[in-house]
Amino acid sequence: MFILNGRETVTEPNTVVLFGVGDQHIYRAFGGKYFNDWIAFDSDKELRLPTNEPICLGSAVNISGYIKLAQDAYLRGHEVVCSTILSAMFSEIGTIIAKERDSGVPHADKLLSRDTNSTPTPNGTGT
Repeated sequence: MFILNGRETVTEPNTVVLFGVGDQHIYRAFGGKYFNDWIAFDSDKELRLPTNEPICLGSAVNISGYIKLAQDAYLRGHEVVCSTILSAMFSEIGTIIAKERDSGVPHADKLLSRDTNSTPTPNGTGT
């Protein structure tokens, strides 16, 4: 469960939320255990993905796997590799959003002007 902009939102497993810089948020388990993967990064370009909105990925994208790979690359000093992994992760998230847009899901429209050449530059990762 997330509290975003003062509103409680119960989410399904394998849901991601991209928090904007400085946005306040609270999250916790809803009725049981949960696993929390997170990553903090800077980007020289706007990702143009929706922020503060839960995006249910289901089993379509292995976010935990991406974060573990990105963290490993970053900790080994391979920032370019880490950035490439994060770009691939965001591309997959964007693909899910685009498919939802085509099926009429409202938040997906924010992806229309997405810059596919955006390359995130990490400043830290965690799981």
